[in-house]
Amino acid sequence: MLQSGKGCGVAAVLASLLVVAILVTYRPVADFGFVNFDDPGYVAANPHVQRGLDAEGIRWAFTSGRTANWIPVTWLSYQLDVELFGVDPGSHHAVNVALHVANALLLLALLLRLGCGAGVSFAVAALFALHPLRVESVAWISERKDVLCATFGLLAVHAWLGWTARGGLARYAAALLAFAVGLMAKQMIVTLPFVLLLLDYWPLARTRWSPPGAAPARPVPLGRLVLEKLPLLALSVLASLATLLAQRAGGAVADPAHLPLVTRLESALAAYGWYLVKSIWPSGLAALYPNPALVGAAIAAGEVALGAAVLLVVGAVAVHQARRRPWLLVGWAVFVGMLVPVVGLVQVGQQFAADRYAYLPSIGLAVVLVGALTEAARRLRVPRAAAAAAAAVLLLALGLAARRQLAYWSDSVTLARRALDVTERNFVMHFNLALALDEQGDATAALRHYEEAVRIRPDVAGLRVNLGAALARAGRVDEAVGQYRAAMQLAPDDPAAFNNLAWLRATHPAARHRDGDEAVALARETIRRSPTDPGALDVLAAALAEAGHYGAAQRAAVAALSSAKAARREDLAGAIRERLLLYRASRPYRESPAAPAPPAVADASPSGATAADDAADGAGDRNGASAVTRRSPAPPAGVPRPPAPPPAAAQ
Repeated sequence: MLQSGKGCGVAAVLASLLVVAILVTYRPVADFGFVNFDDPGYVAANPHVQRGLDAEGIRWAFTSGRTANWIPVTWLSYQLDVELFGVDPGSHHAVNVALHVANALLLLALLLRLGCGAGVSFAVAALFALHPLRVESVAWISERKDVLCATFGLLAVHAWLGWTARGGLARYAAALLAFAVGLMAKQMIVTLPFVLLLLDYWPLARTRWSPPGAAPARPVPLGRLVLEKLPLLALSVLASLATLLAQRAGGAVADPAHLPLVTRLESALAAYGWYLVKSIWPSGLAALYPNPALVGAAIAAGEVALGAAVLLVVGAVAVHQARRRPWLLVGWAVFVGMLVPVVGLVQVGQQFAADRYAYLPSIGLAVVLVGALTEAARRLRVPRAAAAAAAAVLLLALGLAARRQLAYWSDSVTLARRALDVTERNFVMHFNLALALDEQGDATAALRHYEEAVRIRPDVAGLRVNLGAALARAGRVDEAVGQYRAAMQLAPDDPAAFNNLAWLRATHPAARHRDGDEAVALARETIRRSPTDPGALDVLAAALAEAGHYGAAQRAAVAALSSAKAARREDLAGAIRERLLLYRASRPYRESPAAPAPPAVADASPSGATAADDAADGAGDRNGASAVTRRSPAPPAGVPRPPAPPPAAAQ
């Protein structure tokens, strides 16, 4: 697989071709907007991001566990985008593409630096860059953490190579710093210390076990190879712990009682087979693949058997051929090893697998595939021009497939419908489609998808809250009340259902649905859980007014107004001012069927991803789809609309 380089000129031409190919493939994203799959929680409805880059925003970035992730560098990158371009989705998309371009170039330079020939290096980098599995990481604004983490991970490897070649504290510190920054973007690179050990075997050949002809005259002792990576490993451990704590606090980690170890092992084995199959034949790709075990289904025995066979057979061949074909062992080990944190051994979120999880691990598989094809072409004595032409056709086909996959990320409705077309029992995407249809004004279609989401997962309180809001808009108030009460039983510590039912009992235009005393009791329960939330205080004020306590209603409304201003929720502040005038005139607020409801308590809502995360992928990303389990309120009583803010976690 190793070839001699053909000079800087050839490398520059190949790098230019790579950049052009990526930009042509991803050009449409500049016209895409935000999608409701995690984007509101990350950027579109995140006040901490929308304020831009300032001291308070920086403090928040390093202390927040929003979206069940600890990703301060990613938050800072979003804030910088807003500082430079405003809350413009096209600019955010463009930055993602730029980072992907940088990653492809860093990979190309890394392969050349490791001694691979220009042709092989280009093939691996192009296969990585143009494969349809990359689309999710690049086209999804919420997955900025994926491409950003990869950038600093690759920079860390470059810095490490400089240290192994020339030594020096500054080079070692540079590698450590780049690695730390990458971990703070997303923890997907926690396995990097082990990848560096693999590179010590081949192609760096720093060990006495390195392949014949590559082993050094004075190999580095194994103990020293491990010792020099301990600081990196310490960072990995700390990042994994931070991730796990954030995910547990965000409700992203599945209860082991509901997902026993045997089931998780079966899921992990099936996931490996899935990643290999999708890498070879990338069809039926979607934003979320539900874990069958979490939606009342079983993982197919054939999928488990395929995954086990792939791991055993390819692994055995790689070990057997390690001396003759070291690229096979190293590439396969990188692919398998980097996926370990995200194959579901610790189940985070609703996903069985995710396209984004293959972003960095796919480099190892690309090395295996290109190495095998290169060797086959050599053995069959395929003319170099013919091999190059075949490679060009393959890369063109991948680019066209990626362009087609890209179109599904153009808007929320298209994204959700695509997922529902190619997956089963996908309650998260039913929910997201309902939100998107609601926003478009198609309440009837939205209600069907809310109902389907609840049918699939009747145990998720957040789904019932949003279904209740949709039913109240459709005039099916008694059914809405039933959904709210069921949500209260499922999640007694979640303020959403209490908040929405309090609003309904306080403001519904029909007297038979109002009950001031119950509204006050429910609103106080909401306040107990969210004592300073402006939406909760607003609901309390409306409830007090309905119960005839106008002085108390005024005081609650003033507190709500102050809190809304502090949170920069200007629309809510304006609505509270209008209601405050009614209370001062000793009049209660009545919601019109056509009027929008006040925002829910700001604790977030079930957006669906992500949290995927989707979430420290290093310890098991949710960055895509556990948000629904975070449960949070839909707008109280009337019009169900995309939750504000919806921290899904992706992650």
